[in-house]
Order: sequence, then C-alpha cells, then structure tokens
Amino acid sequence: MYSLKIVGEEYERILNGLTNVSIENKPVGWKGLAASLKDGEVAVEIIRVKDFDFSANEFSKKKISYLALIVDNKTIDYPKYIKMEEGTLKDSKYFNVYKNNIKYKLEDKLSYTYFWKPIADKLGDYDKIHVSSDGAYHLLNLNTLYNPATSKYVIEEATIEIVGNTSELINREVS
Repeated sequence: MYSLKIVGEEYERILNGLTNVSIENKPVGWKGLAASLKDGEVAVEIIRVKDFDFSANEFSKKKISYLALIVDNKTIDYPKYIKMEEGTLKDSKYFNVYKNNIKYKLEDKLSYTYFWKPIADKLGDYDKIHVSSDGAYHLLNLNTLYNPATSKYVIEEATIEIVGNTSELINREVS
C-alpha cells in the first residue's frame, strides 16, 4: 500500500537520524550509539512527529505524537520505542499546566504522568539517562516532574543528562 510506504520511509528517516554524523563525517546510527554507551547508561531520543492520516494519504496537519527511542549498550536488533499519543495536548494544555505549576510553585501531580511516566515505565533502572528532546519536552525540565506514586521528583529517582543530540555521546571524551 502506497501510504504505508510513506509512513515507513518517514519512520526510517527518524530512526536513521537518531544520531547525526560523527566528527569524521561518517554516518553514525543507533548501533554506533549503542556501542559507545557504558553499562548502566541509556540514551533516550524524544522526537515530535506528525501522525499519518491513512484516509487522506498524507501526514496530519493537526495530530502530533512523540516518539521516544531508547538505546543502551545491549540494544541489538533495533531501539526500543514508545509512541506517545496526544502530542498536540502535550504541546499546549499539558505544557501550560506544567508551566503554571512551576511559576506559582504549586504541587504538580499531573505532568509526570503526561510527560515522563510512559518513558520511565519502559526504561527500567539505569545509573545515567542521556536525553535529547524535541518539542514540549525541550521546554520543560524533566528533573522538576513530581512522581505522585513515589512522592519524589525525577531528580531524586534518576540522573538525567540533557544532550543536544545523541551523537554527542559517540564523540565524547572517555572519563
């Protein structure tokens, strides 16, 4: 089916773009990223994507989703991924709730569920989480999200390092 081919090509483009290009200008993909991660480290690439409208055979002009691609040094076949629906709401209503709770110093029991819980549930336990984000995720501070189930903030539950692009992890100095 032609529309499935278009969707497949778009998601393949996203997967191939998980990492950019190395310093030597050689293409680097998720396998290079996986090889560069140490035990206990994971990379999460959060990407804002337009949904595909199969009835119109085109990408939606209104419906947005987020994809979280997850790679660690044990990733072999392909990255784990999470498709998070309601991207349009994340970009507007949910982000505004987060922003107002931060501004007025209110306890926010919703934003964790909207933004981080689907990712945290898939991640498991890692010493360090490297996050490259897009869209609303790029505008919020993941460490400030409050997990109502544990009564802790993300900063108390995980060590998150924000990176501009996951290719930075491949080119980093070994410490």
